[in-house]
Amino acid sequence: MGGDRITGGSREKIAELLERMGAVDPVVTAAFGATEMKYAWGDCGEDESQGYHTCPDLEIIEVVDPDTGEALGEGETGELVVTNLDAHGSVVLRYRTGDILVGGYTTGRCPGCGRTMPRISSTINRRQLGKEFALSKVKGNLVDLNTFSAILNNSVDVLEWVVELRKRNNDPDGIDEVWIYMCPTSVGEVTGLADRIAASVRTSLEFKPDRVIVTSFEEVAEHLSASRGTKWARIVDFRPE
Repeated sequence: MGGDRITGGSREKIAELLERMGAVDPVVTAAFGATEMKYAWGDCGEDESQGYHTCPDLEIIEVVDPDTGEALGEGETGELVVTNLDAHGSVVLRYRTGDILVGGYTTGRCPGCGRTMPRISSTINRRQLGKEFALSKVKGNLVDLNTFSAILNNSVDVLEWVVELRKRNNDPDGIDEVWIYMCPTSVGEVTGLADRIAASVRTSLEFKPDRVIVTSFEEVAEHLSASRGTKWARIVDFRPE
C-alpha cells in the first residue's frame, strides 16, 4: 500500500478484509516513494514496521535540518533529501522531498530481515503539514491535527472519515465545533463506536468533539468529494479566517 500513512490499524483492517475474502495469512505492507525518485522503497516487517530499506546503489539519501538545510546524523529527525544515481529521464540532485523522518535513518541491523542497508523511519510527516496546518488553535487549545489521523486510521472499526472544523451557527465570533463523519468497516464493531472515538479524541487532544457521526460510506465519500477543492481533504477547516 502507498500514497498515505499505513498504521498498524490500517494493516489489521486490510488483512481482516482479505481473510474474509478467502486469503490465507495475508501480509499487508507499505511502500514509500515520490515521482521524482522514479521508484519506491518497501517497508520491512510484517506485524510491526521496521522502516523502509533504501538502495545505496540507486540513490544517496540524506536527512537535513528542514530550516537550515544542514546535514544531520544517524537517528536525528529531519527532512529527507534524495539524489538519484541511477534513474531514467529527469534526475534530481539533493531533492528536498518535504517529508520529515521522525528518527531519521539508521544503518544498524534490521530486526525484521537482518540487513544493514540504510533504513529510513516509517514515521513520516509532511513538512508543510507540520508548518501550515497541523498546529491549529481549536477550542482555545493549540493542537496537532495529525492526531486525528493517528486515532481514526489506527482504529480497526473505522473505514473512512472526515473531520470538519466549524464555528457554531456559522458565527465568526462563535465557539469552535469539531464534527467527525466516519463509516465503519465490515469487520469492525459498530456498537459504541462514536463514543469510543470521542473518548480517544478527548484523551489525546483534551477536548470532546461536538458531533461524531457514524454513517454510510456514500455520505463520507460525499464529504470527501466536497473537500477536494480545499488543500486538506480529510481535515477541513470551515472557520472564517
